[in-house]
Amino acid sequence: MSDAGVAVTTAAPPDGGGGAPYAARISAGSGVPGVRRAGGVRRDLLDHAAMLDMHEERFRRILTDYLERPAGDYAELLHRGQVSSPEGVDTEAWREQIRRQARQDKIRVITRRDGARAFAVLNPSVADERAGELMQRALARGLELQRLAQTARELGHKPIGWLRSDDEYVSVCSSCGARIYRGAATPPTRQQA
Repeated sequence: MSDAGVAVTTAAPPDGGGGAPYAARISAGSGVPGVRRAGGVRRDLLDHAAMLDMHEERFRRILTDYLERPAGDYAELLHRGQVSSPEGVDTEAWREQIRRQARQDKIRVITRRDGARAFAVLNPSVADERAGELMQRALARGLELQRLAQTARELGHKPIGWLRSDDEYVSVCSSCGARIYRGAATPPTRQQA
């Protein structure tokens, strides 16, 4: 499997065994007939562990970039398509700064204030002939994320919202801290840990 796909890792696995992520809980003594071994460890489990590590790293990077915004709020707007103001800033000044940068780049944005926070969303102009295609892609992506959230709920998790980075999405279980990563490029696959 490529790095794209779906991975769910937990700090406390649903089976109640220990507090380590699944990849760290794989034992070398699991005897399943017909599975090739590399150095005494099941090859499929090694691949699974490597994939989980890779997805875990992407999850951390996406979340860190979102929280720390190393390139600034305007860059986050361009990257994610939306951004909210940090806590404690002057929301009117923040909105004006975002609008000023967007005008310089000739990009359409919508900014709004909601209580003590403000947010900005890209408002791209779309040619009529592409509007249907873009709406279909957005609907398919939304349905896919709904299915993924439903699968997570069936596994006993309670995912909260989705954080987007380009074509990757991450979420967290509100009850146990499980991390959900949806990669880009390939349709999701369900993995058993």
